[in-house]
Amino acid sequence: MSYDVPASLEPILDTELDPVLQKELFALFEESCNVVYNEAEVEDVGVDYGEVFAVPWIQHIKEAVSAHPILTRTIFTNDKRDMRSLLYVVCEKFSYAGPDITRFLIEANPHALVWERHEYSKKMKLAPIHLIANHARSCDLLLPWILECYPWVFEHNVCQKKKPHFDMIRWYANQQISNVTIRKFYELNPQGLREKDSTKFMGGYPLVISLSGSEMPDADTFIWMAEQYPKAVHHRTEHGYTLLHEVCSALAERDENLEFSRRFGIELDDFGFPNRCTPNVAKICRYLISEHSDLVRQQICGHGYLPIHMLANRCNRPLVQEVLILLLKAYPGCINIKAGKFRPELSTVPFIQQVYPLILDELDVDEEFAMLPQIAENITEVATRTTLLNPVTISSLLDSVSEVFRLWARSRISDALVPRKQSINDRIADTCRLFEGEDRYEDRYDEFRGDEYRAYRSVATLNNDKRGENESSESEEDDASSHESVTRG
Repeated sequence: MSYDVPASLEPILDTELDPVLQKELFALFEESCNVVYNEAEVEDVGVDYGEVFAVPWIQHIKEAVSAHPILTRTIFTNDKRDMRSLLYVVCEKFSYAGPDITRFLIEANPHALVWERHEYSKKMKLAPIHLIANHARSCDLLLPWILECYPWVFEHNVCQKKKPHFDMIRWYANQQISNVTIRKFYELNPQGLREKDSTKFMGGYPLVISLSGSEMPDADTFIWMAEQYPKAVHHRTEHGYTLLHEVCSALAERDENLEFSRRFGIELDDFGFPNRCTPNVAKICRYLISEHSDLVRQQICGHGYLPIHMLANRCNRPLVQEVLILLLKAYPGCINIKAGKFRPELSTVPFIQQVYPLILDELDVDEEFAMLPQIAENITEVATRTTLLNPVTISSLLDSVSEVFRLWARSRISDALVPRKQSINDRIADTCRLFEGEDRYEDRYDEFRGDEYRAYRSVATLNNDKRGENESSESEEDDASSHESVTRG
């Protein structure tokens, strides 16, 4: 995506202003410092009311900038080692300033969005666009608007060095950014979904980062993002997990609310711990299994765990049972995979022992379901070809055979296969109900501990380091080619 950058308004130093305007600018910056003194009061009444305490300052900014637009181009240099614009200060104080005055200053001079603060004590130079991304509320309210009105900002070198949308997707991963914001931003900037954050912890494509928070992303939004850039689905995390491993792990997470209740003897359903075993997470699992079935066979490097291993110790949960059955159907041979010692062998899990033979029976039925119509179609095709080349008697005989087989196949399906499949499904449902119950955490597979956990992490980290350099180079090539093709378009 390429845009023409409008003629830039070059920043000027406050020392170039006349003394009256210098005094005006100094007063605005001084008032911004005084706003901080009300921080305790803001915390008492809630951050949404922070603007109340900054009303005089906000009004002063509007009046001063309306009378003297040059102030939006001016860099304050009270300390020559720390120079910043008025927009920078407003973004810095967004909890107090709010979106209206921020938008007002951006419209007055959008170029200030990419003017970096020159501060001797900071290694990473930040611009106002980064401050907007660093605050969940400003990110939610302003980032898509900026992209829509000033798309060239995101192609500026400042944004290429530190891409604001990676902060946005991290806020989203913790449910502090709305689905509407995410969808709108990446509809306007589909290239962003192809970009990979090189941060070792919680890095990767936006789709991957969306799974890294305390909550899971909305399934419909996740699926939409995956469909826009399917390659992101096949990314592995720093510990060698595929996205299907991650989502299955979330589905089988410990219920901390239940454990807390048991430990302290308090009968409450919710102690504030997020519960990620939800229909929303199960929907993501179903999508990955059906649309990216190769993930079902992917193993964690160094340990051999399949996604199904992540679920094996939570077979008491209906949603886990549902997804586990889908995984068994997609890869029946998984039962023979020998993995590490931190997860139970699939063949030893009681639920799988009971349901696996039923699944094999159902797969046989499904295979016959698919095979019979195909055979009938092949016989009909042979009969049609023979009619053109052979005597009437032979062609008539083949027509009869074709019709008889078609009728028999229809009868076989309706009278035998359909009832058999229904019976199998009923038995699977009965098995699921039989194993339903509360979580039990006393088993050794519930979590990694001590030396075992350190051993696992060391192997996973080693594998990740070996893989990192290649993935990085591949990503750079992919991003470059994608950017070039979109620009040409």
